[in-house]
Amino acid sequence: STAIIKTGNDRVFGITVKLNNNDILLILNVYMPYECPDNDDLYSNCLGSLKAIYESVPHSHLLIFGDFNANPGRLFYNYLSEWCSELNLSIIDTVLLPANTFTYVSDAHSSTSWLDHVVCSQSAIELIKNINVNYDISVRDHIPISVSICGTVNGQSAGGTPAQQHKSCNTLDWEHATPLQINKYLIKARQLLEFFPIDESFIVCNDTNCETHKKYIDELYNNLVHILLTCGNATISPRKTKSNTAPHIPGWNDIVKDKYEESRKWLKTWRSIGSPRDGEIHRKYLCSKAQFKRSL
Repeated sequence: STAIIKTGNDRVFGITVKLNNNDILLILNVYMPYECPDNDDLYSNCLGSLKAIYESVPHSHLLIFGDFNANPGRLFYNYLSEWCSELNLSIIDTVLLPANTFTYVSDAHSSTSWLDHVVCSQSAIELIKNINVNYDISVRDHIPISVSICGTVNGQSAGGTPAQQHKSCNTLDWEHATPLQINKYLIKARQLLEFFPIDESFIVCNDTNCETHKKYIDELYNNLVHILLTCGNATISPRKTKSNTAPHIPGWNDIVKDKYEESRKWLKTWRSIGSPRDGEIHRKYLCSKAQFKRSL
């Protein structure tokens, strides 16, 4: 089960996930203040908020992701490193990734920084399968970091909802469903939902962390998805699947795709020669990135 936690800080979002072995995984996402003298106290206060969450929320493993605005060798990174040492945590991406890694490219100066990090407890290191900086899918200034972890949640492999795990969730051919099929689906759905029990007390509940109603909403959602999938399986033909097909995004192929591919190509080339701050490759990278952003 998953629960949202109150962090008391707009820069920190958190959830807890109960794993199958009853371990609790605490996951925090952060957006820390950027480095400047005026933000010195604010940065320290944010680290204090993270420490309070770490000490007050029961957990077996800890993962903190996000924009720490902490570039190795700079002051705020030193603050972060000292904070991690105090709590016996690791900035694990700086351990597992190459020293020339970067997660931010300044549009103004084309300078690179390693501002985004993954901080974890020692126990969570065993859960991490790999960490990657996804240079190929960079859209804006920051480049996303992906982290794969091993573990199971409620019998499911970590990272999938019941609907996503259901084999019928993406195999029904709704695009080519006939009016007769859709009408049969609607009739069957109305029949099954006519007596679908709903406890209206949770609608007027003002407590966003009410555990009773959280569990009820989860059950309600799972039951509703099961009913609708059952109706779909009984009335809609399965989709003829094609291998290696990407989802269609309106306008992407006609307007954005070519410029995105061009930007990716020059980013890779620029990185491969050491990310210089001038020269023809540098100019082509900046131009291709600007054209891609305009097309978006």
